[in-house]
Amino acid sequence: MPKPSEVLIWINDDGSARGLSEADKKYVDTEFLPFDGARPYIKSTYQSRNGWAELFLSSQPPHYR
Repeated sequence: MPKPSEVLIWINDDGSARGLSEADKKYVDTEFLPFDGARPYIKSTYQSRNGWAELFLSSQPPHYR
């Protein structure tokens, strides 16, 4: 099975995509416990919505916009 860093890409807020930086790769390849709040949120498909029901991840929670 491939490592997450080998198959994931980063989707920006505007919908454009980029490859993962070395720091991103190290982070997504880290083993996390299921209830660890520091684990990354990874959408299963491009159309999936994030925790705030948005298509794209944002750097600010909705109440700060």
